[in-house]
Amino acid sequence: MDGILVIRKEKGYTSHDVVAKLRGILHMKKIGHTGTLDPAAEGVLPVALGKGTRLVELLTEKEKYKETAAELNRKVIEKGYHLNTGFLSTPHICDVLAAYGFTETAYRLLLQDTCPGWLYAVKMGANTIWESWNGKLADGTIHESLNHYSYGAVVGWLFSGVCGIQVQGSHITIAPKPHRLLGHAQAAFDSPLGMIRSAWQYGENAITYTIEIPANCEATVILADEKKKLKAGKYCFKKEFDDETVRI
Repeated sequence: MDGILVIRKEKGYTSHDVVAKLRGILHMKKIGHTGTLDPAAEGVLPVALGKGTRLVELLTEKEKYKETAAELNRKVIEKGYHLNTGFLSTPHICDVLAAYGFTETAYRLLLQDTCPGWLYAVKMGANTIWESWNGKLADGTIHESLNHYSYGAVVGWLFSGVCGIQVQGSHITIAPKPHRLLGHAQAAFDSPLGMIRSAWQYGENAITYTIEIPANCEATVILADEKKKLKAGKYCFKKEFDDETVRI
């Protein structure tokens, strides 16, 4: 027997008790539960049987990713939306935050204009990417190289996350993640498949999206919770939204 069995756990039983009892009833050893309920709690306990136990591992792994992203979000907020990451993790931090629902934190991090933060260099007059967050001090002192790719890797997220342009082989996905903190954004990617464009702008009560898909191509377009397949061409969509709560 393989699959998921949904059990209503009564008070007084541990999750381990439920699994042990099922092993006796079903004469199976390969049984596992997807979460732990307190013995005093009464509720639903999904139990995996046979090959279904692989799902327990996947669900547990996915839950760990969510917990890790939540902890990252907490630490970024705790640091006042400042970065203290190095070359390896900095390119991924906004992507991970937005992927797990912490989009506002990702944008606040992106728009941070005090050190350490991406816009600090801009505020200090930079027209290149610095090697370190404090490449130029407030008194004008130069600190390390002022021409280095490292922290500029966030541009990847501007394309793939903010404007949502993602290309894998011959498959195009356009899934922008807009936020009122930025207000508007646009990107164009001259890919091997042709020019791909994506832009969005907040209006009074709607977001306007404009998308361009190159000739002889199709794209999966995801706007908010709506997913559709579109052929080559130029498109404009308006999506109304409820008032968003943006923390100041």
